[in-house]
Order: sequence, then C-alpha cells, then structure tokens
Amino acid sequence: MAAVFAGNGTAKDAAPKDGTPYIGKTGTTDSSWHTWTVGSSPHASTALWVGNIVGTQALRSIRIATGAGRIQAAVLRNYIFKATARAVDAYPGLAGGEFAPPAQNLLDGAKATVPSGLIGGSVQQAQAALDAAGLTYQDGGPIDSDLPAGVVANLDPGEGASVVQGAFVTVYTSNGQATPVPNVVGESQGNAVNDLHAAGFNNITPPACQVVPPGDPTENKVTAQNPAGGSSANPSKPVTLTIAKSTC
Repeated sequence: MAAVFAGNGTAKDAAPKDGTPYIGKTGTTDSSWHTWTVGSSPHASTALWVGNIVGTQALRSIRIATGAGRIQAAVLRNYIFKATARAVDAYPGLAGGEFAPPAQNLLDGAKATVPSGLIGGSVQQAQAALDAAGLTYQDGGPIDSDLPAGVVANLDPGEGASVVQGAFVTVYTSNGQATPVPNVVGESQGNAVNDLHAAGFNNITPPACQVVPPGDPTENKVTAQNPAGGSSANPSKPVTLTIAKSTC
C-alpha cells in the first residue's frame, strides 16, 4: 500500500514528501462521479472525497485550474490530500516515524491440523471432523482404491498436516476398483507377466531395458516395476517392467 504514494502509484501526487511515510488507496466510481484518496501515516489516517453533491458530472471530463496548471478533476483529490497531509504532519508528534511490522501470526495465519483416522471412514464423518477442526471440506470425487467403494480413500493435504485455519482439504472417495499389485521384482520376465495376469493386470506395456554387465545376478530379471509392488492400482492401468540385460 506504500506503492500507491510512490513511483507510478495512483496517489503519487498526494504524497506529502515531508519525511513522513504514507500508505493508502485511491478509488473512483463508475463514470467518475466520485473519487477518494485514503491515506495513513504511522500516526494518523485521512480520507478525502471529491465528487458530486448534486448531479452526475463525470470528473474525468472536466479540468480545474490550479497552481500546477489545469488538471483533471478526477485527480484533484490528490492535490488536496497532499496539502492536508502536510498540515496534519506539522502537528507535534505526528511527523516522521515508521510503520510497525505486522505480527507474525497475521502473516502465517492461525494453524489447524488435518484430523487423522478419516481414511476408510464415511464422507459424512470426514466432513464433520474437518468442520470441527476449522477446515473446509472439498469433494475430490472418486479415485482408484482397494478400499470399499464410497469410503474416504485419501485427503490432500494428508492426515496430520499443519495448514492455515479455514484451508480447503480435498477428500477423495474410493471407487473400489483397485487391487494390490504383486511384487515381481527379481522374477524372470515370463514369470512376472504370469503373476501380473493372475492378479488381473493384463495391460503390460513393452518392458524398459536396464544395461548390466554380462553375468550380473539381475541379468534377465525384473529390476523395477511401475506401479510398485505392494501398492494398489486399477487392473486396467498399464504396468511397466524394467528388465536387466547385457545389451539393449
């Protein structure tokens, strides 16, 4: 708000430039019937209005003769504010000074913790717990999960996260369509594919290749998989295996 009175700010012509810092805001109504310059030093605040008492004259359409020449009536407020601010700052104890820094709690906001124990429970329970914690529930829709359909499968931010009070917490529900992915790392490609098929994962992409020295213990075996073994995924999702080979 100090920039309003400096540089190309809308109240640059209102700055008293007498050693007293100012912050503030200007305002203009539609059709420029009314204008304001509101400013504050560390000691006093002033709100100045220039507008129509009667009628609807557009202040941007007329000019006023001043000591600085003819100026647009819509910015007359700033010249009046400047003189007013200098008069205010001339009073004992009202000149100079600095604005106190904001309190840290105002910058950080009041904190709240995302409740734990919501995953696997009902959406209604999650919403009630978030409301009680001072947080805002947001529906994230269904996601792949091996939990029963309709229960809470995940939250973002997650359980136990420290967030600003009132923050949105997105709640995702399970579609019940995910199953555990078998861990096939260390198996031959053929055995790995058979195990994946047996678990219902039939969409197996062409394998990636990892070069290893000839005779390496991992040669011709699976060294990585995506999704990872032990995770849950929708069986329709592709599975990629990485096979160790001496040449690719």
